[in-house]
Amino acid sequence: MDPWLDMAAAACAQAGLAGREIGLLKTWETRHSENAVFRVGADWYLKIYGPPRDWRFATERKLLEMCAGLAVHAAPSPGSWGTIPAGWPYLFLAALPGEPMDRVWDGLSPDTRLALAGDLGVSLAAVHHLPGAQLQLQGQQLGLRDQTVIMNTARQKTGELIKATAQLPLPQREALLRFLYEEAPVLLAGSHAVTHFDLSHHHVYLAQHEDGWRVSGMVDWSDAVLGPAEWDWVCLWHWTFNGVWQPLPGPDWEAMQACLEAYFGGASRPDRLARRCLAAHLLSPWFDLLWPVYLEHRNASQAIVKDMAELLFAPQVFGPPD
Repeated sequence: MDPWLDMAAAACAQAGLAGREIGLLKTWETRHSENAVFRVGADWYLKIYGPPRDWRFATERKLLEMCAGLAVHAAPSPGSWGTIPAGWPYLFLAALPGEPMDRVWDGLSPDTRLALAGDLGVSLAAVHHLPGAQLQLQGQQLGLRDQTVIMNTARQKTGELIKATAQLPLPQREALLRFLYEEAPVLLAGSHAVTHFDLSHHHVYLAQHEDGWRVSGMVDWSDAVLGPAEWDWVCLWHWTFNGVWQPLPGPDWEAMQACLEAYFGGASRPDRLARRCLAAHLLSPWFDLLWPVYLEHRNASQAIVKDMAELLFAPQVFGPPD
């Protein structure tokens, strides 16, 4: 028998689900995956957590427990959990109805997209307003990722990339580095939320009901971390609504606009939202994914921060870039 299926069968036996059909979806040997994921029957998914196993397992279990009390559909319901004899922790998750957003989005009407974007904004706001103290305490006990550590690591990586970029004249490099080290931390100092940290369209589930389409929830919470809410907004724009990057304003800027309007619930948005999102992007592990996009479309202007904010965060959605 396949060793991956052996591990899944062991978890199923412990959880009282022996005999259910098991389908292997991916393993931690699969590219861009840190866990082994299985479909178990019609009602469950199973995650077996690979290295570093403890903090990913603990993070996802805690987040699902916290989301279970929300009035919105934010995440799958957690099921049985434990450790298989091989030493790997596992967690069963109730299957969400529907399909990932990227499989159905293009076939939906504009009105349906706007309604779903609003639903997603409401769900994300509920998650961001969860009390982070539980996650923070657990992180201190298990050595989970810390917002400050992530930002410091990203700042070093981003700074090295900027310094090494021969395409930028020295004044532009210096201006961007000043923003990275001086202005960006100040812009994000007051933003602290429970963030998904990887909110791509693969992780948002949509389902069709008798009365229309609805957001079923968001999956894959093992990377969740306390940090600026802007981290999730950046992911929503570039890897959820905008999909593969296209010249702005992008194919779904109205959907992103509807998402943000629902997220803030009629309240005023933070000042300098585009600049805040740029700061969050620069202080994240994904900065190098959009760096080539900026280099390809950049202007010769010395106002590099304004230009970058305008290019990467559409003014139609995020407001003025300065």
